[in-house]
Amino acid sequence: MDKICKKVGEEATETVIAAKNGDNNELMNEINDLLYHVMVLCANQGLEWSDVEKVLDERNEKIGNLKKFHSVDKNT
Repeated sequence: MDKICKKVGEEATETVIAAKNGDNNELMNEINDLLYHVMVLCANQGLEWSDVEKVLDERNEKIGNLKKFHSVDKNT
């Protein structure tokens, strides 16, 4: 469990760095790595990925769940 959690943390950090680097190809690869290790965590905990997707679907269906995005200064 410790190794799995360590990998999730590492991949989350690498995802943030890739996003800040502004390289979408790098970001896409890091997101895939993060999702893979999150899936490993789910399997280790006996969670089905389909159950995680159900929660996402339920959240997506909630009225007023859409957040309004506005432009921000990327340098802040």
